[in-house]
Amino acid sequence: MEKIGEKLKILRIKHNLSQKELAQKLNVSNKLISKWENDLSVPSLEYMQELCTIFKVDLNYFFKIRKNKKTQFTPKQKKDIKLASITLACTIFAVSIILLSIYVFAPAVWKNGYIKTINHCIENNLDLGYYSFSIQNKCDDEINITSEQGII
Repeated sequence: MEKIGEKLKILRIKHNLSQKELAQKLNVSNKLISKWENDLSVPSLEYMQELCTIFKVDLNYFFKIRKNKKTQFTPKQKKDIKLASITLACTIFAVSIILLSIYVFAPAVWKNGYIKTINHCIENNLDLGYYSFSIQNKCDDEINITSEQGII
């Protein structure tokens, strides 16, 4: 972003004026013009109006913020961006499918695997650690596993 001093210097050079010549037109010292151009001080509103008259610009010229130009990409960069976008979309889709599968199928797999492990330990009289387990079949579809701590 160009500052007021930079804009002032550009206008002065564009109009083929030295700092001394501009200072004479404004009845100030050339050192003050130098301070303005180096952004060490700012011209008063009165001087800004005189500068606008000398350079034939609107006061908004000094305060207008220039927007950056739109970024231009080369064809290769556009292709790389498109490829990266497609790759990202596919990755998100694949991860979503995996998470959905885990959410839908994992509880049954985990429960069956856990029960099979406990059954194997009980059938083979393996030490289960801190807990001692007993399996009670209350009905054909439901199996409760109890320990000293209660139902798991």
